[in-house]
Amino acid sequence: MYSSLAMEDARFLWKRLPIDVKRANPELDAVWRLLQYFWNQHYQGIWQALQGYQWSPQVRPFVDALVAKTRSDMLALLSEGYSLLSPAKAALLLGVSEGEVAHLVEPAGWKQDMESGMYHTALQQAADVDLEGYENLRQLAQYMVHLES
Repeated sequence: MYSSLAMEDARFLWKRLPIDVKRANPELDAVWRLLQYFWNQHYQGIWQALQGYQWSPQVRPFVDALVAKTRSDMLALLSEGYSLLSPAKAALLLGVSEGEVAHLVEPAGWKQDMESGMYHTALQQAADVDLEGYENLRQLAQYMVHLES
């Protein structure tokens, strides 16, 4: 979901921080636990860490942006990886209650089967293809064929 390079940078930064700095700032420890959940892809832990800590006013905007980005990315992943998903599983992976799931997934085109209660996901269509890029690729291929002959 997130750049493994940035995650590795954060891990090495944590190792370089003096222990007294780590102990003096509980919010820093909360960020560290959050990063560990991301590394381990422990989605329930990610949402608990994001929503369960009282973040300072300086950090709150970043956390809110991270929640929105993580939820958006997870919704896209679920749409690609599942064709049918229970409300409980969707709630767990999206970090919301089962009652809030419909408000998140219905705008993405998911439909709920009233009989089973399961959601039929909707694979998001790719953005318009950059035809100019394809034209450049075609020209490059023609050039390579010309060089080989």
